[in-house]
Amino acid sequence: MKKSLAVLVIMLAVQAGSLALAQEKKLAFHVSGGASAPLANQEFRDLYSTGANGSLGLDVRVSPKLAVGAELGYSSFGLDRKGLLDLIEMQDDDAIKIKGGDLSVVEVLGVGKYYPKSVDANTSFYLLAGAGLSASAIAKLEVTTPAGDLESEAASESNFMALGGIGLQHKFGAKWNAYFEVRYTRVFSDEAFSYLPVRIGTTF
Repeated sequence: MKKSLAVLVIMLAVQAGSLALAQEKKLAFHVSGGASAPLANQEFRDLYSTGANGSLGLDVRVSPKLAVGAELGYSSFGLDRKGLLDLIEMQDDDAIKIKGGDLSVVEVLGVGKYYPKSVDANTSFYLLAGAGLSASAIAKLEVTTPAGDLESEAASESNFMALGGIGLQHKFGAKWNAYFEVRYTRVFSDEAFSYLPVRIGTTF
């Protein structure tokens, strides 16, 4: 009972603090979506194609030109048929069936945004940088061929990641704005790989 009451008090305190910041226009929630393109390493580029991404998070204005916040993101990459068959040195054929093998990356990030004009400017470019943890998962892969079947089990791992990028923000009213971002994201796994998320979103 005491533990539940303590959790309730903490939740109410956080909510009250968030409302106070929102009323002062220091707290902004954002949601976005777009596409992510593989960049490097070479095997990652060969094996996977551009896929969807999305994110949600919140920013806190700490000065007229600087905002910091937390973000939860997601990027997915579909397995490229030609890239896989080239890797296993197999000639493409209609009889070959490929199932699974897609890659997904969940991103938990701390992000800072610098606005040369102001966070509150009607239209403004901004620079962003961040770091955090990624949870990468490769789905189970099944390849059926006339010569026999191949299979690999699902795999997952967590790694440190970092990003940098640029964005353009435009206000459409007192309560919300839209933005466009291009990012460079790198995951520091044993075989480090990077990708380019391009996304549009809204802040409210």
